[in-house]
Amino acid sequence: MISVVILTKNSATYLERCLNVLNKFPEVVIVDNGSTDPTMAIAARYPNVKIYEREFCGFGPLKNIGADLACNDWVLFVDSDEVLHPNLADYILSLTLDNSKVYQFYRKNYYDNLLIDGCSWDNDYVTRLFNRKVTRFNENQVHESIIIKGLTVEKVAPASDNFIYHFPYNNTSQLMAKLEHYANLYAANNYGKKSVKLWMIPLKTIAAFLKNYLLKKGFRYGYEGFLISSYNTMGYWLNI
Repeated sequence: MISVVILTKNSATYLERCLNVLNKFPEVVIVDNGSTDPTMAIAARYPNVKIYEREFCGFGPLKNIGADLACNDWVLFVDSDEVLHPNLADYILSLTLDNSKVYQFYRKNYYDNLLIDGCSWDNDYVTRLFNRKVTRFNENQVHESIIIKGLTVEKVAPASDNFIYHFPYNNTSQLMAKLEHYANLYAANNYGKKSVKLWMIPLKTIAAFLKNYLLKKGFRYGYEGFLISSYNTMGYWLNI
């Protein structure tokens, strides 16, 4: 059996859509860290949802807390701004799970309900399903990932209905707020660990923008493509 784990904070916008598709899973564990919007009230309406409140300690550590709270060893992580296609949910529940594997799923990314198939948002596979007795997330504050050493990554082919909808941003302010939050976490996680030559910063920044806007076809999406390419570039600049 599979437990779903979701981290939330002020996640009311898409949480109902997210949970509606997960009603066939025996357990959905929500780990909330300080919501002040209707997130908790929405989650409480679903009989298969269990709600826990924890302080934010970084994305990697908090996801491991969520995995430990689940009743089942197989855990599927879903972000609170994601919605599984109903057929993907059924497909996951039908899988013959292998402890030596972790499972990846295809994700379609939207900006203000516009599908973005470029700007490095295309060909997006996310590793989300694993056995917690075999592996777990690393302890990174941000840009966390599942430890896959010694395991096989099984990529679920993106059939017409085997994918995850992802709605990360609806406007510029949301995009910039998340960039600032992630940059602060990344800086705290890597303080004193990295150094960079100052003369390389402008060159790498320009190269990052051109990659996103031209090579990754951000120009096809007009203002939104320019904005997302700039966001990706700023994220790169803050992390170098």
